[in-house]
Amino acid sequence: MIKWLSLCAGVAMALTVNAGELVLHAPHTSNDGSYIIRLEGTQKTVFEKLELYRSVNGSEFQLLASVPSFKAISQLVNQNGVYGYKIRGVAGDHTTEFSEPVFVQVKSKSMQLQQKTNGQQKQQPSLSATPELALGI
Repeated sequence: MIKWLSLCAGVAMALTVNAGELVLHAPHTSNDGSYIIRLEGTQKTVFEKLELYRSVNGSEFQLLASVPSFKAISQLVNQNGVYGYKIRGVAGDHTTEFSEPVFVQVKSKSMQLQQKTNGQQKQQPSLSATPELALGI
């Protein structure tokens, strides 16, 4: 939960924003490594930015993107596995708690074959957004 004072039209207002107001949605599975992470929740609050974090196969969550706002971000990953996502809002020195994580299991037969022939080389997944899907990027 975030609490702080804000000036609006010269009047100080106390604001409280709960992490529950930021909810991510994602498909449970992807057969080709492409999927869309959608954000539901408050975009009208005083967040200066949103921080999207990702975990791969149970690893520690790492910052993936820090953006002013977005409604959806498309992902294209080139390795099978379980990808987890969570988000939090940032305003000045204050941050909300993280949202509940969402997880996508990527299971592609072509990626399994490619990983076997490439000797399990680790490749970085890509992050992309288009104006139709993302605002402020």
